[in-house]
Amino acid sequence: IDLRAAIETLASGVKHPAIHVEINDELKDVDPLQAHTLFRCAQEIITNAIRHAGARNLWLTLERGDEGISLRARDD
Repeated sequence: IDLRAAIETLASGVKHPAIHVEINDELKDVDPLQAHTLFRCAQEIITNAIRHAGARNLWLTLERGDEGISLRARDD
């Protein structure tokens, strides 16, 4: 699964808020189960931002750290 492409495609279908995706290149080879889980988490974050946040921008950041992969979200 190309996690970057999947999340960017998901984000591109959203008009508001503007979604900014940052994914480290080292996440190209993610286990398919992890990629699916991260995609679903990003999907839920986007849905909640649309329904509840009233934000104009949403930033999603995925990175690999010492303890695994993290998905961080913030809005304005």
